[in-house]
Amino acid sequence: MTKSRTAPADAPAADPQPEQPTISRFGLPETIIITSRVDGFRRAGLAHPAQPVSHRTADFTDEQLLQLGNEPNLVIVPKAD
Repeated sequence: MTKSRTAPADAPAADPQPEQPTISRFGLPETIIITSRVDGFRRAGLAHPAQPVSHRTADFTDEQLLQLGNEPNLVIVPKAD
C-alpha cells in the first residue's frame, strides 16, 4: 500500500500564480509621469514618447492604469507637488 503525500488540512494552500505588481487609483497621486523605454510605444490608447510626460490619473480608467502599471516598457513615477 502506497502512502499518500498530501499537505495537512491546516496548511495554507499554495498560490499557483505569483502576485503581479499592479497600479490602481487608490494611493496614486493626482499626476503621474510616464516615460517610455521605446519611443512611440503604445499602451492604454496612447503613444508614449521617450521623454517624460505628465498625465492626470483621473484621465485614465482603472483598466488603463492596470495596463500602464504592468507594462515593463514604461517607467511611471509620481509627480512631486
